[in-house]
Amino acid sequence: MRRTGLVMLMAAALALGACRAIPGNTPSTPDESLSSSSGPRISSIPRCDEVPLISAPADRYRDSPLYVANEMPVEEIQAWARDKPAFEELWIDRDHLGWITLAFSADADARQAELEEAFPDVGVVAVEVDWTLAELEALQDRVSEELRELEVSSGIMVQQGVVSIGVGVLTAERVAMVEERFGDDRVCTEGIDPAEAPAAGPQQPAGNGWRLLAD
Repeated sequence: MRRTGLVMLMAAALALGACRAIPGNTPSTPDESLSSSSGPRISSIPRCDEVPLISAPADRYRDSPLYVANEMPVEEIQAWARDKPAFEELWIDRDHLGWITLAFSADADARQAELEEAFPDVGVVAVEVDWTLAELEALQDRVSEELRELEVSSGIMVQQGVVSIGVGVLTAERVAMVEERFGDDRVCTEGIDPAEAPAAGPQQPAGNGWRLLAD
C-alpha cells in the first residue's frame, strides 16, 4: 500500500463536502441538500465516508466461503494477479464475506473467468476500475506538494479509488484551497468541523472542556 503521509493528531475524522460523484463511481446518497449535520457544506469535494466502496456485480458473489479472520489465501491470489495485465491492486471486502477483490484497469471480465477456473473454491472476484494505481500515486504526490503549506495528510483509498486529504480543521479557507487545486480530481476530504475543534491557546489539563487527543 502507498504511504499515508503525515499523521494528523486528531480526535475525530469528520469532513464537510457535497456528495459530488467521483468519476467512475456512484454516490451512495444523492446530494439533496447543501447542508449537513456538521454544518453548512462549503465544498463540492465529497467527504471520504461518502465515497462508495467498489464491488463486483452481485451475481459474482456466492454464499460461501465465509472468511472470518484472515484465512483467505491472499498471497496465492496476489501472486497469480501480479503477472496479469492491467492489475492494479487487491483488497479484502468485509462487506462480502471477507472475499478478495482484484482491481483491473482493463479486461476484468476475462480475469473473472480465469479466476473461477483457477480458484473455484476461493472467494475472489475481479472488478474493473477506470483508474490506475500509478495515477493515484501521482495524484497523492501532487497533493503533498501543492498543499505543503497546509501540512495535510494524504492516503490512497483503493477500495474507493480516491486519494484522501486530511486538512485538520475544515475552515472555509483551507477547504477552498483544496477545492481550487483538486476540485476535479479523485480526492475526498477528512477533517474536523471548526465548531468541534479545540480552542486555540493553552489546553486545560482536566475538567470541563478537557479532551484527550492521544493515548
